Amino acid sequence: MIHQEIREWVAELMRLDIPTASPAELAKLDDATRIAEAQYVRQLLSLPAYTPRVT
Repeated sequence: MIHQEIREWVAELMRLDIPTASPAELAKLDDATRIAEAQYVRQLLSLPAYTPRVT
């Protein structure tokens, strides 16, 4: 998943229409998206088979 996919998914869960949302609604969406993205990354990192690339 990428940022936009997660954002759209969160908007759907919030029953929010992004193009017609108010600035306050978009701010709430962005906050919720940040939380969802952080959880997504935590879940990836907890998978035994996941090994991040080290450069």
